[in-house]
Amino acid sequence: MFDMGRSAFRIGPALLAAGVLAWNAALAAESAKPESAVAAPPPALEPAVEAVLRALEKSFVGITTVQTDFTEEKELAVFDKKIVLQGAMALAGVDRLAWHVTAPVRYSLVITDATLRQWDEDSGKVQQLSLAGNPVFNVVIDQVRNWFSGRYLSLTREYDVKVTAEKPLVLEFVPRPNSMPAKAIARVTIVLREDQRYVREIRIEEKSGDKTRMLFSNTVLNEPVPAAAWEVKPGAR
Repeated sequence: MFDMGRSAFRIGPALLAAGVLAWNAALAAESAKPESAVAAPPPALEPAVEAVLRALEKSFVGITTVQTDFTEEKELAVFDKKIVLQGAMALAGVDRLAWHVTAPVRYSLVITDATLRQWDEDSGKVQQLSLAGNPVFNVVIDQVRNWFSGRYLSLTREYDVKVTAEKPLVLEFVPRPNSMPAKAIARVTIVLREDQRYVREIRIEEKSGDKTRMLFSNTVLNEPVPAAAWEVKPGAR
């Protein structure tokens, strides 16, 4: 069995821009169950908001690869001390994602060819999971790609969206009542770069009181990703 162990719970939240991987997996499992009725379509977006989201999707659609450093700041409601993690992320196409935490602990999660591999320095072991026959993780990974790839229109079924600032562009996503994210998430805020070509910052507020802030820097678009980025163990990179 694939073990989302102690290290994964400690740093897994960084991967999921929409929330913690653990809670999102649980929500995805519930949403994957057969429904007796077709869900009602979401209310129509405000024309101005829809225009912004469509412009962003058009801007992001030309992006084939992303390489970026990140800093994640995590504030847990039950602790006073802020947790700060640093590392690097890579995206390529629709089926490759690498998330490497380098400090203060080391952890890697790599998705290639419908296979998810995880390594952490506590165990020193690589765990592997096929996504081909796992609808729960497929839902989770699709959510990840939506947040990081600018496919925000697809999220409006479950989130109300507001433009809260224009320079830089800031979007606020609040889960719709009775939606799956509403069980755990209060809001997700996306801050775009000045050129609106990619995300500069993601902020997540959970109903538990936990807060996550992810800052992206040294972002490089549409350059070949080194093969080493897809290696899950540090010694292979």
